[in-house]
Amino acid sequence: MTSSVICPPAVLKLPRTAQRGNARVITATVPLSELSAYSTAIRSLTAGRASYYMEPSHYQELPGSLAAKLLKIRHNRVKSAKINRLKKANYK
Repeated sequence: MTSSVICPPAVLKLPRTAQRGNARVITATVPLSELSAYSTAIRSLTAGRASYYMEPSHYQELPGSLAAKLLKIRHNRVKSAKINRLKKANYK
């Protein structure tokens, strides 16, 4: 995802940021998985004075180690759900 943060210059005092009108802009490419609490963090860090937007930038294959980790988590959830269904069926 491409993400941009736009805020007043008084809030953001980094030397190499773009200027858009009276606002400062930071643009970065960030994995979508890292953006879950992004809006809350931006509001907290800037006292609600910044805004942001994000848009898809490209698709990239998931690294093998992370894919294996996610598949293991998924397998455990499915297994747990099956066990819970069996327990409920035995109580009826």
